[in-house]
Amino acid sequence: MLAITVISGIASVGYVGFIEIKAATKATKLEQDIAVINKALRVYEAHGGDLNENLSPQEVIDKLKTVASDNTYNEIIGLRESMIDSRLELVMQTRLEASSRKPRALWDTDAKRFIVARGGGLGIESFRINELLGRAPSVMEDRRSTLKLAKKSNWVWDYDDKNDDRGGLIVPISLEQGVPVPLASATHYDGPLNLNAPSFSSSGGNYDLHDFESFRLSLSNPNPEGSSRIFYSKDGKSWNLYSGQNFEINPGDSIAAMAASLEPGSWADSGVSLNAYNADPVQLEIGLSAFQNPINYEQLGGKMVTSSDNAFAGAPVLVSLLNSESIPNRYQNSNHFRIAWSFDGTDPAKKVDNDGQRFSGGFAGTELAYTLDDWGQRDEFEVKVLAKSLNSGILKDSSVSEISIGIDKIDLGAPTGNVNETGDLLGEQKITMAPVLSHGSLPHGWRIYYTSDGTDPGHDGSGEPVRGTLYAGPIDPFKGLGDEIKINARVYGPEGYAHWFNPSVPYSIALSRWHVPKWEGYLGGVFHKSTYATFHNIRQHGTVGGLDLSFDPRLGLNGIGKAIAIQSDGKAIAAGQFTSVNGVQRNRIVRFNLDGSVDQSFDPGDGFDDEVLALLIQPDGKIVVGGKFKKYKNKWRMGIARLNPDGSLDDSFQVGRGVHSDQNGWVHALTIQDQGLLSGDGEVRNNYKIIVAGCFTRYNFVPAYSLARIHSNGKLDMSFDTSKGVQGIVHGVCTDGNGDIVIGGFFDKYDGISRNNIARVRGQSGRNDSTFDPGNGANDPVHTVNVYEGGKIFIGGSFDRFDGNGVASVARLNADGSYDSSFKLPEQSGISSWTVYSSCVTQDNKVFVGGKFHTVDERTSPKGSFVRLNDDGAVDPIYSAEKLPIDASVFAIAENSEGKALIVGDFPETYVKTTENIARINTETGHIDESFKIGVGANDEVKALIKLSDGNLLAGGEFTRMNGVARSGLAKLSVDGRVLEFASQVEGGAIYSLVEQSDGKIIIGGSFKSVGGNPSLRGIARLSPDGSPDALFDPPGSTTRTWVQTHPWKTWVGEWRVTSTGGFDGAVRSVSILEGGQILVTGEFNHYGEGFQPRMALLNPDAGIDNRFSASRGYISSAGSINHSLVLKDGRILLVGDFAGKLKCLLKDGSVDPSFVPESINGAVSSAVIQKDGRILIGGDFTAVGGKEMKGVAVFNRNGSLYNEFDPGAGADGPV
Repeated sequence: MLAITVISGIASVGYVGFIEIKAATKATKLEQDIAVINKALRVYEAHGGDLNENLSPQEVIDKLKTVASDNTYNEIIGLRESMIDSRLELVMQTRLEASSRKPRALWDTDAKRFIVARGGGLGIESFRINELLGRAPSVMEDRRSTLKLAKKSNWVWDYDDKNDDRGGLIVPISLEQGVPVPLASATHYDGPLNLNAPSFSSSGGNYDLHDFESFRLSLSNPNPEGSSRIFYSKDGKSWNLYSGQNFEINPGDSIAAMAASLEPGSWADSGVSLNAYNADPVQLEIGLSAFQNPINYEQLGGKMVTSSDNAFAGAPVLVSLLNSESIPNRYQNSNHFRIAWSFDGTDPAKKVDNDGQRFSGGFAGTELAYTLDDWGQRDEFEVKVLAKSLNSGILKDSSVSEISIGIDKIDLGAPTGNVNETGDLLGEQKITMAPVLSHGSLPHGWRIYYTSDGTDPGHDGSGEPVRGTLYAGPIDPFKGLGDEIKINARVYGPEGYAHWFNPSVPYSIALSRWHVPKWEGYLGGVFHKSTYATFHNIRQHGTVGGLDLSFDPRLGLNGIGKAIAIQSDGKAIAAGQFTSVNGVQRNRIVRFNLDGSVDQSFDPGDGFDDEVLALLIQPDGKIVVGGKFKKYKNKWRMGIARLNPDGSLDDSFQVGRGVHSDQNGWVHALTIQDQGLLSGDGEVRNNYKIIVAGCFTRYNFVPAYSLARIHSNGKLDMSFDTSKGVQGIVHGVCTDGNGDIVIGGFFDKYDGISRNNIARVRGQSGRNDSTFDPGNGANDPVHTVNVYEGGKIFIGGSFDRFDGNGVASVARLNADGSYDSSFKLPEQSGISSWTVYSSCVTQDNKVFVGGKFHTVDERTSPKGSFVRLNDDGAVDPIYSAEKLPIDASVFAIAENSEGKALIVGDFPETYVKTTENIARINTETGHIDESFKIGVGANDEVKALIKLSDGNLLAGGEFTRMNGVARSGLAKLSVDGRVLEFASQVEGGAIYSLVEQSDGKIIIGGSFKSVGGNPSLRGIARLSPDGSPDALFDPPGSTTRTWVQTHPWKTWVGEWRVTSTGGFDGAVRSVSILEGGQILVTGEFNHYGEGFQPRMALLNPDAGIDNRFSASRGYISSAGSINHSLVLKDGRILLVGDFAGKLKCLLKDGSVDPSFVPESINGAVSSAVIQKDGRILIGGDFTAVGGKEMKGVAVFNRNGSLYNEFDPGAGADGPV
């Protein structure tokens, strides 16, 4: 009996399903298969099977598939079935494989066992399951065992030792554990015969814990009918009559049984048979995950100004049973273990158990909730959890699991105030401030702290201000000394909860006597390109590849785009990792209008809480979304959701738990399956289902391995069986013209059939399509699949071989799965290595392809990783896509009805549009204002630009043409860029400075020699509004007319030349209007008229000289130059240039301001502007200021000292 029990135990281990064996490599799998088969060989021999040493491997396998004949089974209690699965089929090596070092299984004739070797003869390459083999009837076989039914003795079994004939010696074996086996001689009894002990349906011993999932035990009476009854005991004390029932067995149970005689004269009671059932206890393994990690103040129940009551009321930590597959379901409950936890970092084993925590199938029903009060002042929240066993014979305590939850600090917006951009107070003459009110960004109890001395209130590590005053009402800016007040203010979180927020950036208010004119956005200079627009991570290409500027997303996506789909009305929906689009909050999904602007009618609200990877637009316009998210608008939708056309959640689409594995799963791809195609009649019924693909093992708790089909209501279609499916990830999915489904990804099997990264699935059943055979498939993951109209299939990914053929990450397959050699990306394309993430078959059967370059030949490669391929796989030379950065990634492509391609991905870029020397900039966005249509612009440098009182623009410089119209150095333009009539005639030089008087007349300064033929207008002139010279402006000086002979001896050949001492004898660099209409002129001249007036002159309105700023003051050297002058709001004058000190400040009377003492500058200063804070920004050709390195640009305080907080880094690499 003991021998039979051992043999039966071995058999139960040996019979396994080979299809369930998982191995990291073929070699490991082969070793595991051989180990199982050798175990089956031992069982076979123990049951009397005969293995001839001359058997072939196939004959050995056939032996193991036989079953014991009826005669053998009646004599030997053992297995009735075969030793191995009858569907098992061995795959022999080819001779080429046998000559390699590949592993193979060989039959060892001496040991009568299979061995694994990496050399030798032709061997077994692998084992597999063949369903067809399972249909053949079993072959029966007579076997002879060393155990057989007793014929002479009083024992049920005789032992026949072939090697040692002991005659009548019988070895009785006791079934009571722990009792030694005695040796005794067989005898014939004169009295009653002893009854045999009852038989157990399962013998005692150590079992795998999973065996106890449905472990039932029954007893049987091996004695003659009517001779006895069976009694049993579970505790060794009380005995009960056995009436045929089954016992439920748990680890640690012991069952004793005996046969009691009903005929004492003939039969004596049997001995007691005791069987104990044990298992190695399994240690509990738990995992922790937080629904929000990090978590913010509002998510944990903090009250916000503009949001409704928070639905969380605490944020749960989910406790998951990680090894649920190792523990029978019957032990996954609070009767066998409970959960203990701590929120303060202490040992949870010391905590009191919580009441009845429920676990089922690996999905935890235990949520540990915590609140703001639990959190306190900590920066991190530490949770420790322990699963405590209540039955040590079944389960062991888990180790302590920990999770740290961080704070997702909410960024507070800067406060706003009543000081406008020009530094003027609006409304009452007091400064008021308030925080910005926006959803989810402002808590109740907010605070504003401010300083009035220019310092930053700052903040410490807990978010509290380090200085300043709590704002409690309007601030009087005119209290205190000085002519400037500067307020710095920040918004802070509520007292005691400030560490949940990032204080706002400083809001600075500067009220100053310094006048800063408003910039109208006009630019002039020498330039040929200016920023037009940005296309961050999304853009549209025209039909021949150029950037389509009619679709202008402006700032684009602030994160990576992963999916795009186009509605029937042409609007595009994009999704991915972004949280804002052109500055508008859009959490991971957005809809664009046809012009690229954000469609405000599509409002996703709070959107998705994690990235979106797939989009599908149904025929009814509803939008199915897949990805890694768990929620949409704070409602649970695990990996898949459906939205209405306005962005609201479609509550009729109920996915339950959604896609998941033991924890969470995600959706990579979605497609529609037209059920009309499956009917075969071609009739259009508008009946469709949704195919879901990705990385998951279940859909709403039902097994579905990385592929599922769902009804239009979100429920799983149970007729589509993917319970074996993909052991891996599906990246791409599409349907063909028959309704069958093509999948690509990272897997080696589908439905148990070898399929390397590409497979086709039967559209009706979900089973593998055996008519589609890709051979060895792709050697690396496939990321995108598409079907051509004729049934051929395009695939793209990171593979470089398909079924043994060398490829470059793209391939085309025939409808039967074979490689289409007529399609190949040639080496001449310049693409050495890339990963293809996206594709789109065009209306003319070409294919758009997007991905990321790894290595390319810059001489021949495309301009970016977005191309169009011809029917033969070559890059389409007609389609020249706008250049992408070399490290750009294109993750999704969609083609609209006009044949234009929309792409999304990871390519933050700036597109630039050519313009010439003059432009108008949108002062808010920095983009070129396209409404200012200047065409080709100026043909040479523009040095001065002003906006006139009539709204038009006046440009001066060295140009001779403006947008193709002849204009010598001076041109008047309309607000839309048209060149207007202007009667000026400037000759002999450039214009450097322009200023308009209050009466509309214009002062011009420069290096010109005359205006309108008047040589007295040298370097300076005043023009009427129509551009003609103003006769009332008459610079002093004399005019001489001289005949100049131009022929060597002909005195009559020559010309009259007019010279004048009027105006300036050098270039005028700057012209300013002072109080009373006087004109301040600075530059590189020495004389005005015939008077010595170096570098600076003050002119009266009629052009006469005012000697207030006389050269006799000597504050400007005649060897230097004054390049620029600024008239301040209080009447003082700031001069900059190339003279001693480089900067000077003059009072109204022309004297030097003694309070302005500038730092030394080692080079010329070209220009200066006043900042809103009253400081002076200068540019020029210098490298040091006050001994500190400053290249080309610096900022000074109002007293002339260097403002040390301004740090230009390396500065400019040339003059500014």
